[in-house]
Amino acid sequence: SGASSNAHQTPTSRPHARVRPLKRHATRQRHATRPTPGYMVRLLLLVASSLCSPVFAADKSSDSEPHVAPVPAGTVCQNATGLTEPPIRRLRGRQIVACGPAYAPFLLHYHDANGHAVWEGLDVDLLVNIAAILEFNFTILPIAYVPGEPWNDMLDRVIREGECDLVLTWWAHNANRSNRMRLLNGHYDTSVYLTTRPPEIVAKEKAYKRAFSFAEPFTAEGWLSIIVVLMVG
Repeated sequence: SGASSNAHQTPTSRPHARVRPLKRHATRQRHATRPTPGYMVRLLLLVASSLCSPVFAADKSSDSEPHVAPVPAGTVCQNATGLTEPPIRRLRGRQIVACGPAYAPFLLHYHDANGHAVWEGLDVDLLVNIAAILEFNFTILPIAYVPGEPWNDMLDRVIREGECDLVLTWWAHNANRSNRMRLLNGHYDTSVYLTTRPPEIVAKEKAYKRAFSFAEPFTAEGWLSIIVVLMVG
């Protein structure tokens, strides 16, 4: 649902490509080259945002050429200024190849007027910032998406076929997923939203009803019983 047909296309016929985040970051674009097998970290990223779109890591034996410009090492994006943790040494300078189906608004894949493949969306925004902080390069490849295929089945398929090695997700652990793959306890922080009902429209009461509002806690029978008790006593 919501997948674009562009996810079925391969980038071999597109000589250039670039990343276009939704929030325009001041990052220099470079053409990606295929990383050597020994220098590539195969990773499956699932960016969590309500119903998340899976972004899978491409296998090193993929026939499709990487076509998204990597983020230059040491680049600091605007949204990453508040993070002061040192970069993880093991990721610095490495090449991560991610892939996934087009699924708006998380991952969008199309070609501009010049025929360049363009990726954008919420997943791309987050990946650009993470790559800048941890100083690794990345490329994005499209994968085939079967309309109506559940995320569980897609995840099982790409893992079983060896297209990815790792999944980062906040998906709930259930029996169906536990039987298909090994699940680790994750740690994440999510925002909390407090909502209230809209105020109810109350009809304007008449003056005599407001004057006798003190009698509302009891019914007419209750007040009659109280009066009888007082008179008898």
